[in-house]
Amino acid sequence: MCWVTVQSAVQGRGHLSSGTPCQDKTFSIVKDGCSVCALADGAGSASHSHFGAEAVTRAICNFMADNFDFVIDEENGVAVKKHILEVVGQRLDALCAEQGCSVRDLASTLLFVAVKAGKFVICHIGDGVIGYFKNGKVLVASHPENGEFANTTVFTTSNNAIAGMKLIKGNLNQISGFVLMSDGSENSFYNKQKKVLSPSLARLLSKKWLKPCTFSAATFSF
Repeated sequence: MCWVTVQSAVQGRGHLSSGTPCQDKTFSIVKDGCSVCALADGAGSASHSHFGAEAVTRAICNFMADNFDFVIDEENGVAVKKHILEVVGQRLDALCAEQGCSVRDLASTLLFVAVKAGKFVICHIGDGVIGYFKNGKVLVASHPENGEFANTTVFTTSNNAIAGMKLIKGNLNQISGFVLMSDGSENSFYNKQKKVLSPSLARLLSKKWLKPCTFSAATFSF
C-alpha cells in the first residue's frame, strides 16, 4: 500500500517580527514497507527548540522504520514508551554537545504515526492533535495534552514525559489517512469544547491526488 505524505510548517507573523525561527518541524520516511510521519513543535521558552524538534522527528522516524515490528508486537506499553524516550533522549544528548546547550533548551512536543502491513502505531507527547480519516469522516485519535494551565504542555524533555505520553496501536481496517497538527493548526481545526476536528479536513483528505492513503502534517507557529 502506497502512502502519500503532505507536510507544511509556516512561520507566523509573531515569529517573523521577533526574529524567532519556525520551531515546528516535520519529517517522514518510507523504508522496508513501513511509512512514518512525525511532527514536533519546539517550546517557545527553549532557545534551541527548533534544533531539538528537527532532531527528534528524524530520530523517531528512523527508529520506527527499523523497529516497527518490535513496537507493534511488544505487549508491555511502558517498555515501549521507555524505549522511545531513550531514543529521543540519546539524540538530544548528542545534540547538546553539538550545540553547546542544555537538554532543556531543546524541548519540544512529539507526534508520530507509523504504518506497516495493515497495522498502525500512534505516539503523542504534548499538545497538538492527531486525527484519522475513516469512512468519509475525520475523527480524533489523540487529543492535546496540556499541563496544569491551558498554555502549558508536556515536552520530550519533561520529567513526566512518560506519564504524559500516549501510545496507541491497532489495525488500519478502513483508515485511509492521518493528520498531525501542532497547537497552531489545532487552534484553527480543533474544537476544544466539543473535542472534534473540523469537517473541512475530510474534504482535504478525500482529494483524489492524496489517495490511496495519506499522512498530513500541518504546523503553524505564531
